[in-house]
Amino acid sequence: MSAVIGFIKENIACDILVLMGIGAILMTYVLAPRASEKEGHSVSGIPAVGGILIALGFLTSSVKWLALLGLADPGLSFLLFRGIPDLILYQREQKNELPPEEYDGARVVEYSTYNKCYDEIRRPIKDYPNSYTTHTIVRYIITDNGGRYKLIGYDNAKRYITLSEHSTVEKCKKAASKKANWLER
Repeated sequence: MSAVIGFIKENIACDILVLMGIGAILMTYVLAPRASEKEGHSVSGIPAVGGILIALGFLTSSVKWLALLGLADPGLSFLLFRGIPDLILYQREQKNELPPEEYDGARVVEYSTYNKCYDEIRRPIKDYPNSYTTHTIVRYIITDNGGRYKLIGYDNAKRYITLSEHSTVEKCKKAASKKANWLER
């Protein structure tokens, strides 16, 4: 028993972080669901924060292997073993995906390679003045509409946004981001 008390006295930073982590786990998985029932609307904690605080706390102590107790937080376990791998697979899938051969009845003439962010487009939200939705353009396509060419942006959510219309493919390319690497269909 005196060894445990000695450990607690010697590792104040560990104690503080572990207590904060336990508190975060209790708020996320016990208090937030109860508050949701009581309030009648969704109240949520922040998953994984408790596990991260517990792991950091034990990493500051002399018994670092106890940091594995942070994995007891289901949010942290989910993040490490499911969330991050799924995100990596999604990005790899999006990078290797080819755009369609035609869009809105028009043939795709050229397209750019995937990039995490070529450009950000802000569009106003209907019926909400001074409110915008932001689209992160990850790929461009150029379609041939009977001699007129449209520059179309493709965002993270796989939405196509018509950006401009030009008389030549070269003008479309100039209207796009300078970083765009173009490939012919």
